Amino acid sequence: MPLKNIKTGILVILFSLIMSLPFYSQTKSPGREFRGAWVATVVNLDWPPAPGLPVEKQKEELIKLFDALAFLNFNAVFFQVRPECDALYNSSFDPWSFWLTGKQGRAPEPFYDPLEFAIEEAHKRGMELHAWINPYRAVRKTGSYKIAPNHVSRKHPEWIITSGKLKYLNPGLPQVRNYVVNVIKEIVRNYNVDGIHFDDYFYPYPPNEIKTEDFGTFKRYSRGIGSIEEWRRDNVNLLIKEIYTEIKKIKPFVKFGVSPFGIWRNNVPAGINGFDAYSRIYADPVYWLENNLVDYIVPQLYWPFGGGQDFAKLSDWWSLQKNNSQFYAGLGFYRAGSWNSDEIPNQIEYLRGNPFAEGFVIFRAANVFDNVKNITGLLSRSLLRNKTVPPVLKNNNIAVPPVPLNFHFTKINDVEGVFSWSESDSYAPQNVRYVISAFPVEKYRLTNYNNLSNIVYLTYKNYFWAKFIKSEIRLNYFVRAVNPAGVESGNSNMVEAPPLIIRGNYKNTGELSVKKLKMLNCDFFDFEIEIPARQFIRISLKNIFGHTVAVFTCSVMDEGIYRASLPASFLGHGVYYFLISTTNKFFIKKIIL
Repeated sequence: MPLKNIKTGILVILFSLIMSLPFYSQTKSPGREFRGAWVATVVNLDWPPAPGLPVEKQKEELIKLFDALAFLNFNAVFFQVRPECDALYNSSFDPWSFWLTGKQGRAPEPFYDPLEFAIEEAHKRGMELHAWINPYRAVRKTGSYKIAPNHVSRKHPEWIITSGKLKYLNPGLPQVRNYVVNVIKEIVRNYNVDGIHFDDYFYPYPPNEIKTEDFGTFKRYSRGIGSIEEWRRDNVNLLIKEIYTEIKKIKPFVKFGVSPFGIWRNNVPAGINGFDAYSRIYADPVYWLENNLVDYIVPQLYWPFGGGQDFAKLSDWWSLQKNNSQFYAGLGFYRAGSWNSDEIPNQIEYLRGNPFAEGFVIFRAANVFDNVKNITGLLSRSLLRNKTVPPVLKNNNIAVPPVPLNFHFTKINDVEGVFSWSESDSYAPQNVRYVISAFPVEKYRLTNYNNLSNIVYLTYKNYFWAKFIKSEIRLNYFVRAVNPAGVESGNSNMVEAPPLIIRGNYKNTGELSVKKLKMLNCDFFDFEIEIPARQFIRISLKNIFGHTVAVFTCSVMDEGIYRASLPASFLGHGVYYFLISTTNKFFIKKIIL
């Protein structure tokens, strides 16, 4: 919601005080939907903010980022752990990343494993964590920093092709393919990842396009293929096939997906023109889809509607190529500032109207903090209002998860408690997500209580802490398990408890300093909130059942005092609750109309 910021000091920044729309009243739930975000670590695009920050600061910044995504009801994170043959995890193949510690090869001190930490924090918030890998890029820009002695470019210079300041692995060498496959196998074995994700960097982009550097490799390892162009594509295809096969051997429930450049071939579909993945960087994602070598595909469709790279044409075409895989559109959130403010929301709406599209992934995660043209706020108030889980994967061979047992509620005091349940020791797949739902007791016989709009919380843990509205009203809560393929268990036993207003891990939170919350002329509620430092904040209004009826903002707010007004005419008579929450603080206020 546009808010008026009353800055302390001389400078006063004014925003529109009252929204012209009725606070984006509840929109229809889209059903199941994959909602992902790329978290880029290369050149510190998203995280960490700079190389060599103290470990606690790194953790704090990642938690802020994940909290923001969870506030916006995202359910998946693509976390970049290998940007240039380095590692943001404890690798036996690659050195620690410069972008993490400020010196390639130097481990974090005090030691921690960022990938392990990221998985834990994502899962706490009910989000999948896909380890994002760049398979071939070895050195993005020579001379940027000192390369570690155990980096592949120094250990095996014969595997490296140099073009300008770029160094990359030679995709035609069997040794390179084995090396990359072993890197992936180690991650899958050692970490509780939900997926392995490759980006669009295969053979290099201009101005570093490959020319004759691999002719000798082609002559030696042609495999009977007569065309060097076809051979290059086959090199990538072999890697994709082997990665998929090895992942499924180790952990069948771990997904594998790729985000190729958004144009497969020129003039496909008709009217599309521009750089294409097939002939320029030798990536053939249609082959991967036809041969079921990926679980999902995320073409990078970073263009608006219309023109030679029309979002509508491209997304429709890709959705029809998916075969047994899932199609998520890569959205150019980072370009939102140069587009109309409704471009990204319209793209999401368009995808929801396509029965063959299962979701979207935004590039990049940190752009949600920018809230350019109030797009983050708009999405939080409308299209991303409800929580949801990803669609069911086709052709999955993962057993249906067992029903969670012994679901119960432990009361701490009149307004706090803990929900918990028992996990199955015999169920093989890891990464089971739990979906907690609630509905009014009196609607037990009337409500489709498995409806996704009833979801109140998602987590990979078998418990969560909650703060309640102090009320005589009671809701029925239940939990069900969702396996990595998206298949649900049955419902647990039901537990009666008051409506939730805060859920998750707020045990150690403090209270926000809210200056005022009062009624004006019986027509408006006016409130002021003092923000002590720039941070991501969500301000919402809930009814007596704990359901969100209005979202005022879900975005970064600068330090200062903010004032906003709520037109009471948009609400029926009754009891409501303001909820203002940040990473570690919240404020709740009851109001009566």
